[in-house]
Amino acid sequence: MLLRTLKYLETTLGAKAKRVRSDKGGEFASLYVQRHLQDSGITWENTSAYTPELNGMAERMNRTLLEKVRSLLFDSNLPLENWSNALLTANYLRNRISNNRGKTPIEIAFRQRPDLSNLRIYGSRAFVHIPKQLRGKLETRSAIGCLVGYGNVHSVYRILLSDGTVVESRNVTFDESVVGIDVHEHEIHDSEYFSNFDKIVEELFPKDFSKSFDEKSQIASKNFETDSTRQMDDRSQEYSISNEIGETFLEKVQNNSKDLGFQKAPNGNFGNTEDDESQDSGYVANQFVGIISTVSEPRSVEEALKGDFSEQWLEALNRELESLTGNCTWELVDRPQDRIPVRCKWVFKIKYNVNGQIDRFKCRLVAKGFTQKPGLDYDEVFSPVVRHNTIRTVLAVAAARKLKIRLFDVVTAFLNGELHEEIFMEQPPGFVHEGGKVLKLRKAIYGLKQASRAWNQVLVQALKEINFSESTADPCLFSKGPNDPYIMIYVDDLVFIGEDEVTSNEVLLHLQGKFEVRDLGQVVKQKFAGYTLDYDQRNGIIRLNQSLYVQTILERFGMESANPRKLPMEKDTKWYTATAEPCKMPYMELVGALMYLCTCTRPDISFAVGVLARSMANANESHWNAAKGVLRYLKGTINYGLQFSSNGNSDLIGYVDSDYASDLRTRRSTTGYAFTINGSVVSWKSRLQPTVALSTTEAEYMALSDACKEAQWFQYLMEFLGFKSKSIPMFCDNDAALKLSENPIVHERSKHIDVRKHYARECQQRGIVKAIYIRTSDQAADFLTKVVPREMFLKCKTLLGVACLENSR
Repeated sequence: MLLRTLKYLETTLGAKAKRVRSDKGGEFASLYVQRHLQDSGITWENTSAYTPELNGMAERMNRTLLEKVRSLLFDSNLPLENWSNALLTANYLRNRISNNRGKTPIEIAFRQRPDLSNLRIYGSRAFVHIPKQLRGKLETRSAIGCLVGYGNVHSVYRILLSDGTVVESRNVTFDESVVGIDVHEHEIHDSEYFSNFDKIVEELFPKDFSKSFDEKSQIASKNFETDSTRQMDDRSQEYSISNEIGETFLEKVQNNSKDLGFQKAPNGNFGNTEDDESQDSGYVANQFVGIISTVSEPRSVEEALKGDFSEQWLEALNRELESLTGNCTWELVDRPQDRIPVRCKWVFKIKYNVNGQIDRFKCRLVAKGFTQKPGLDYDEVFSPVVRHNTIRTVLAVAAARKLKIRLFDVVTAFLNGELHEEIFMEQPPGFVHEGGKVLKLRKAIYGLKQASRAWNQVLVQALKEINFSESTADPCLFSKGPNDPYIMIYVDDLVFIGEDEVTSNEVLLHLQGKFEVRDLGQVVKQKFAGYTLDYDQRNGIIRLNQSLYVQTILERFGMESANPRKLPMEKDTKWYTATAEPCKMPYMELVGALMYLCTCTRPDISFAVGVLARSMANANESHWNAAKGVLRYLKGTINYGLQFSSNGNSDLIGYVDSDYASDLRTRRSTTGYAFTINGSVVSWKSRLQPTVALSTTEAEYMALSDACKEAQWFQYLMEFLGFKSKSIPMFCDNDAALKLSENPIVHERSKHIDVRKHYARECQQRGIVKAIYIRTSDQAADFLTKVVPREMFLKCKTLLGVACLENSR
């Protein structure tokens, strides 16, 4: 079992054990086990006799499980011969119980919450469906038994039948009001029951285990745990399920409804057949389980209305239906003969407050868009949202001018979209009013492929009715004129920016005449488009951060307690060769989460994330460790973000740099540029150049051309915001590249440069940019192209306005 467990941890989590600590039991001291540990490079540490406190975590886990076994057997009144099934069940439940931080062992290990909907009262009466292949035509269709455990696959149960056999089946109906097969058959006195149980315990475990741990042994165990933890490296720390004594796991629960376990049913198996009975939400009722911090979200109407929160779910269902019918979203019609209606489903979501308590129950009817037929049910599906560069630029201008910012939210926005296609949809599950009828949609509904586009078109038309027009630089930025208020659209959120409060009220009244709009008021501290927006209008200071998102990432990947570090990536980072074993951890998921963060508010991790993103398809352990290094940096800078102020002028300034042949595999160079307003960055990029440069001059020239494309876009945007057109200063630390951008110099080292790269020269001639030389020590884009020393890294952050926002207000 030990070797099997070590192999399971390695294949499932990629966690390679370095030490195994145990007593001198024969099962651990055997020659076979010792040879395997030595061949695997694993150190065996054995404790001295009569000192269980030196292996306190394992000993305490044994005691914890056996206490639960005792409670399970006593509460279910099952015979003691069932102790092995009770032990497996105790461990199964233990892995699904939250610790004092609200995390289950499974969630800590596999980054996902376990599904608790299959849990039933232990020992409850069970009726097991007997497949027709195993019974006669006139024989009973079910066998009576009681629940004694859970199978290796989700929703499969282990049932003890009256003849003493144990079978596994998913087609089981429970009567949780009755416990046991025959409670009188096994009825015994408490004292006799516990006496027999203690005999079983003594046979299974050493006598040292049976004695209770006194205060001294507990302290010794904790001290040992602390000392050994200091010696563990980063990888072993990550895969330790918890620092709490007794936190272990044996199974993995996945979203595709599969469980990976260790033991199969020894006595029988009814197999998997179709199950027509719906499964209600089950909750652990045994005395020892305690409080489970989260409630399972149902996956069907039947499951929702049979659970403990049926009243709350019914209220949420009715509230959603009232919203849909009140909006005239559909009409009931006969089922068409030549069309296949789009299917739909209910989505159930429990909203929690900041304290982790249930705030409200929410239901939403969504169409299954994947069942739509292209060209018949939909055509165009693209729908724009405001760009992040636009958001930051407009907010920087608002801070510079101390403009008011007001936020509107459109309720059930997608239901207002007008459909141009004829779409039929099945009636909502659980609310079929008349057979043979379907819903003909009059308006868009969540889940349709064109729902977002339909909503955007309706909203744009509503704004045009009051003389707002979109910008050519961004179709989700609106204004009446160069110096008039602006409106930004992010799906169903609208941001009104301007001093004219009369106009903002007119906009609100006009929108409320068409949609259900909530006025969230003047922004002081609000969430918008993934940002936390903190505005001090009197002093003209806007702070943008994503500290809550950073905390979520750290918790998702088990790094919330990691030791912080000062740089996102070290200069001497070692990358393994392509022959190294592929990474088994969620590397793509982590890099994707970091990419979103560096796109919005954290340019300081852009280069590191860009390097990590180059190995998405062939990542190994070295890449995973480097990605964890970025998380450690974020742990120490969790409250960092962008700050825009009214100090200085609103001139746009650009910085551009490159690192020649920095990618060791392709020898391509890295481009980095940043644009600032009032010393705060509003746009940045760190990327690998598409072709190989033959010199540092060519690499810098290519980077300058890329930055000029962004500068051209900024010209359009700034003109729309009311700024006069003028050349954007572009600071570059390569004098040869500057000269090449000014004059058509042709010689052996530049004659091969692609024509499109000469766009930088054209931008100079047209007055869009003005390339200016700057010393490398003052180049703010330097940390976007390479790993720089810490002093330079901090200087670049300061030049771009990336700062700690925790105590800045």
